[in-house]
Amino acid sequence: MIADLLRASAKSSSLRGGVQLHGALTKLGFGSDTMLGNNLIDMYAKCGELDMAGEVFGGMRDRNVVSWTALMVGFLQHGDAAGCLRLLGEMRAASEAAPNEYTLSATLKACCVAGDTGAGVGIHGQDTRSTTSSPARWCSSTPRAGGSATRGECSTAPGSGGASPPGTP
Repeated sequence: MIADLLRASAKSSSLRGGVQLHGALTKLGFGSDTMLGNNLIDMYAKCGELDMAGEVFGGMRDRNVVSWTALMVGFLQHGDAAGCLRLLGEMRAASEAAPNEYTLSATLKACCVAGDTGAGVGIHGQDTRSTTSSPARWCSSTPRAGGSATRGECSTAPGSGGASPPGTP
């Protein structure tokens, strides 16, 4: 229920209720709950309060892939592609949490926004070598990151030409 209230605050882009709930949760001793922390990061990031999202993130005792990804997506949504990519580097260096499909999709998009094709190719290469890689994950981001394909095209393997992802015309 608390998570639902935080999500509602994020969707309305109205911080007042979310900030009040954050204060109440802290007073009640829920400040170290990872799931609530993730929801707070998401709420603050969606409302454009990246400093507060970063403050919640920095105060978390336990961070998981959702914690990292929520902050990365927040940076990306508010035009800070470099911040998104910086966080991926920090995540890989300082965390046991491994990037998931959402993390990698966001960082590939950040490479595109930043115009850093080399970083995009590197992230894509690391992803395809991982045991959790799937072509469907990078279909939506790889063509735009590489800049040579049109939206909706993807290759199921590097250098394989192009194929439409499932569900696209």
